[in-house]
Amino acid sequence: MDAIEKRIVDLWEVREHYFGIDGKEKEEIIAVEIKEIVDALKEVQQAQQKMCSTDRARLAYLNGRALDSSSGYNNQAEEALCRAVKLAPEAVEAWNALGHVLWKKGAIEAAKDCFESGLNARANAIGHRYLSMVIRIGTGDMLTQKNQAIQHARSAVELQIDNPDNWYALGNCYVARYFDAAGGRNGADLQHATRVYARAEILYDNFSTKKRKNEIIAKCTKTNLVFGNPDLYFNRGHLRKYIEAYHLAATDFNKAHSLDQALKANDLEEDCSRWTKRISELVKKKAQLKPKKKKELVDKLIHLSQDNFITIDSLPIATDSLAGFLSAPSSSYEDKKCIIAVIALELRRDTPDVFLAAVHNPINPQDPHFITLSFFDADTKALVPGTALFIREPTRFHVAQHDDDDSSCGYDALRIVHAPSCLLEGQTPLQTTFQAVSTGKML
Repeated sequence: MDAIEKRIVDLWEVREHYFGIDGKEKEEIIAVEIKEIVDALKEVQQAQQKMCSTDRARLAYLNGRALDSSSGYNNQAEEALCRAVKLAPEAVEAWNALGHVLWKKGAIEAAKDCFESGLNARANAIGHRYLSMVIRIGTGDMLTQKNQAIQHARSAVELQIDNPDNWYALGNCYVARYFDAAGGRNGADLQHATRVYARAEILYDNFSTKKRKNEIIAKCTKTNLVFGNPDLYFNRGHLRKYIEAYHLAATDFNKAHSLDQALKANDLEEDCSRWTKRISELVKKKAQLKPKKKKELVDKLIHLSQDNFITIDSLPIATDSLAGFLSAPSSSYEDKKCIIAVIALELRRDTPDVFLAAVHNPINPQDPHFITLSFFDADTKALVPGTALFIREPTRFHVAQHDDDDSSCGYDALRIVHAPSCLLEGQTPLQTTFQAVSTGKML
């Protein structure tokens, strides 16, 4: 049965790590392999009429594991793996495989019990990784679940530090905790996720060049399947889009699409490119305001900027794409250390909310600079064209265009992560929609 088990390992590698232009091709290859493996296991069973309980358990495990490699839930796989764990309750691999089947079935709590049973038998990376994934989609206290998921994913990394799947799962856990409304936003989770995803990417690249030959792929005379993890690029692309690193997000979406076209990540790549081009043009054209509207905006800006407020040019451009997310808000402010901006256009009410605004130009007050304002977790309902904002501790960054070789192309933006640091008309703080939490310790 050793040769059959090796074949099943290859089968699962195809299932989890090989992708192509046509998903149908992959499913056809897997279906053929499943049938041949199941037939081979039947021959083993017929040839050995009297098998010990250990061999019967292994046979049931291999049968269930092979059947579970199909895309959907398989009842026969569940039955075979139930027999395997009854015959060999200490068989960690069988518990993990049964948990995976039940997970696909939608029986989340039962799947969780299986992974825990396997971990009780022996600490193992697969059990910890799978458990981290099912815990995140369970019911109960959201923040507690996210913390538990991270602990299990970290345990998986510690047990198999060179396995890219473990690092990828850990990155997903950090992203999930960041966006958990119940727990609030912790900017350090974005930093953790960014670094962990980068480590996973390196390990996937190393694995693809150093791994042993997959016999299933090797025997296919013509195949478009290639090794990789499109979901890594897809998920990281969304993270980068959220922090407005659109050129990096577009690159990730492009890589995801090249591996798995079913994700339709090319649409997201095009969205990033269209957005940066559109906003760049609006900034260059000074929001295309009509003369009357522009005069009203300029007059208000000049009136408010007569005092000694800081100018946009005095702010350094942040080089860290996460700038602003990792700093805690100040408990006190000096009013003079504000940038005054007047809203010109509403660009998007999403995550983040984005507006185009005019800021004071000390050289030519009649010709203000235009810049975008990005609000994270802020109640922006009161922001309309003509609204003045006194922005304390803003983060200035440059949004590059994905498909332009000139890095100077794009537009400048101010990132507002702590909503109360903005005063409406210099008086009323913006309200936050989430409670920020202190940054955590880096992995």
